[in-house]
Amino acid sequence: VASKVSGPSRLDFMILSAPSHDHYLPPIHDRHKALIEWDETAMGLYWTGPGPGKAGTADLYAFVKSENHERRLIPTLGGRLVRELPQHVSAKVELAAQFPGAPEPDAVAWGGQASVTRAFACAMQPSLLLGYTGLSGDNPRTTLENEGWDPLFSRYPRWSELYICTLASERGPAYWTNLSMWQAELKATPLARLDVRATYYRMGAFHRFPSEAAIYGHGTHRGDMVQGRVDYKLNDSWRGHVVGEWMAPGDLYA
Repeated sequence: VASKVSGPSRLDFMILSAPSHDHYLPPIHDRHKALIEWDETAMGLYWTGPGPGKAGTADLYAFVKSENHERRLIPTLGGRLVRELPQHVSAKVELAAQFPGAPEPDAVAWGGQASVTRAFACAMQPSLLLGYTGLSGDNPRTTLENEGWDPLFSRYPRWSELYICTLASERGPAYWTNLSMWQAELKATPLARLDVRATYYRMGAFHRFPSEAAIYGHGTHRGDMVQGRVDYKLNDSWRGHVVGEWMAPGDLYA
């Protein structure tokens, strides 16, 4: 990884290699454990600097990723803006597009998110976030193309630590794609080292999932999820959290 810092802006150039099994730092007695489903390589540029009018921050990025299981390239272009507004309001918006190569040269995928957060200057420092996330899905009617968003390097529990297991039957564990989701989150700090939050997700899909009739239905509503989380910081070296999740599945599932 090489980076260049110039004034308030920063430009990073990255080369990544993620083999399905560890070639570089194999652990002792690894028993050939898989790290990911397929070999991946990528390179890209990521720029961070002041936003328009020097208000807030802006990010621009360009990546090209290769996944050898489908022998395709995934160019990705995107940008992100973060801005502080009056009355303790902050706003974020991000949009990216992907143009997969062969064998789907005409496919276009997209991903985006936007949120507004309002902080309240009172006891327990509460804040309310309202947001939307959209990740395009593969249209089952276009059999020769895959318009589904590829999460590139985001295979982790971004919105749920349990729902990522459900996604395994679609594309792979924590493979976030074909998602249309509204979010409302309330956070507070009742004690100096204690943070609590309650989150509601209205989860949908742009297209139904056509296979495995025993699992999937004919709708596009993934379900409604409610989460509660408590974070506690014991000191600078130790911290922990407890998460509870409850989900009512929608008609995307049988």
